[in-house]
Amino acid sequence: ARVVTLTRAGAVGAVGATYHTPAAAHPDYPAVEVLNQVLAEDGTGRLYEALVKSKKAAQVFGVSFNWKDPGVLVALAQVDPDKIEDVRQTLIETLENLGKKPITAEEVERAKRQLLVEREKTLANSQQFAVGLSNWAGAGDWRLFFLHRDRLEKVTAADVNRAAEKYLLSSNRTVGVFQPTKAPA
Repeated sequence: ARVVTLTRAGAVGAVGATYHTPAAAHPDYPAVEVLNQVLAEDGTGRLYEALVKSKKAAQVFGVSFNWKDPGVLVALAQVDPDKIEDVRQTLIETLENLGKKPITAEEVERAKRQLLVEREKTLANSQQFAVGLSNWAGAGDWRLFFLHRDRLEKVTAADVNRAAEKYLLSSNRTVGVFQPTKAPA
């Protein structure tokens, strides 16, 4: 595991964890995208529950990138500078201990529904659709836009838990910390 700390003038701290994931064309990528949605969804995600509802962090974000080359899943939290270490520990525990409380079929279905609705909205807007096709072309082939949708529909809780077990490992992690200071050094 790697840790990078940035200390600069500021008022709000941040903690993030980045995990290497497969390329967008890889059969595991849809499960990784659903995993990200389950973890980072505002109001219902596992990270939201562990960090925002518990008042350890002000906000959480998550993203998985659909790149041609292997990508990353990133989880970030905005945090009071005094709570950085506690948030870092909670963030890592939440991400890497999913085996103790596996992702449920209900969580997977909710995440898939949200992702598929977003895809439908993209299809309804010609500009967003063109950008989406372009992004998937950049990931290797414009037809991945449609293949990914088909794969996404088939993702199960077992797929998501297998992806979490495979990719959310300490040996596959880089933690980034922004430690704000009162004045520039």
